[in-house]
Amino acid sequence: MLSRLSLCRRHPLCQHFAAVVAASRRPVATFEAAPVAPLTPPRQTPNVMHGTRLATDPRWRRRMREDLYRRRMLAGPEPERPRSVWSNWSRRAELSAAAHRLGLAGLAGFSQQWLDRVLTFRESAEADGVTADSSIAHQNVAKGYELDDESSDSVAMATSSTPAESMPRDNAELVPTGRALIAEHCGRFLARELPHVPENLREQAVSLLTSDQSLSFVAGHLGLAELLSGVDTRPSMLPLSVEADAFAALVASAKLCCPNLSEGDEAAWRLTRDFLLTRLHNSDINEWWTIDAQRRLPLLSESLAAAGFPADEPLEFRLMGQSAPESPVYSCFQVGLYIRREFLSSGFGETAAQAQDECVSEALKTLFDTADSRAPMNFKLTYADLASALE
Repeated sequence: MLSRLSLCRRHPLCQHFAAVVAASRRPVATFEAAPVAPLTPPRQTPNVMHGTRLATDPRWRRRMREDLYRRRMLAGPEPERPRSVWSNWSRRAELSAAAHRLGLAGLAGFSQQWLDRVLTFRESAEADGVTADSSIAHQNVAKGYELDDESSDSVAMATSSTPAESMPRDNAELVPTGRALIAEHCGRFLARELPHVPENLREQAVSLLTSDQSLSFVAGHLGLAELLSGVDTRPSMLPLSVEADAFAALVASAKLCCPNLSEGDEAAWRLTRDFLLTRLHNSDINEWWTIDAQRRLPLLSESLAAAGFPADEPLEFRLMGQSAPESPVYSCFQVGLYIRREFLSSGFGETAAQAQDECVSEALKTLFDTADSRAPMNFKLTYADLASALE
């Protein structure tokens, strides 16, 4: 039937039907993408010198680099060497930079020779066979270079008017004086800023500030460890007491080198204030001392008596709130402390006893004026202001 209809080419319907039949017999063309092989990136190997290895590199280069890497691993880690052993080290320039960094460059009577002797340890130097009289020029000549007069003047500080005979040979005599000055400055500053804190607690804070760990922390960040002479300045071999003694000797030298006594006191006070006492900034002052748990309640009674309350006035603890008291995990208690029906403080804890201890601690902070809401300490005080305030 289809063949007969296809033979009729005159009638328009037959022509249309024949075209539809022919189209149904024709295979439909499909446009499918040909499979493409995945791209494999070139093989890359680590390269110490140039980052990565390209596929176009010759084969011997990879073996050479592997051999160099293996030799470097067999050689072991780089030995720890102080900064002064490098060829570009200049002790004169480093001392000049340290003096400007410490604010001692324009101080009357202070010079590089003063700073050089302050950072010299006599006993260690003699034990190592190094004399304490080794000057800056000798060390520069030993490294193969020496500064001329013009260049030395450009990096040198003000020439000291102090005779060489009156200068200390090393810091052996300056260390005890410097430690005493630092302790005196810290005690006076805390007594002025924290007048309501008991003296024994302030002494704990002073002992922490003047400890070897605290002083060595300051000296290390000031770069004094690399300038020490006569000792092993490698970080792993340098004890904390050596860096602490260097900073203490520096404070003493700032006072003793000045011909004017008031100017020397101010210079020594600035070193202690700017580099040591500023550690108290943005820190909880209550963490600088420790109060035993058995001592807190008697200390609170003594502080209340000093504040004007009767000594026999009883303290009253009240339970202000609780949450999930039967649960060992989610329990929370809030206890308030009252005296004469006046609210003093409140504390939170997992148990009522812990909340009571925290309440006593908060009351001590309020009486000592060491709460978080207190005004910041004044780090712009001069030595004259500090002395006049205590008088």
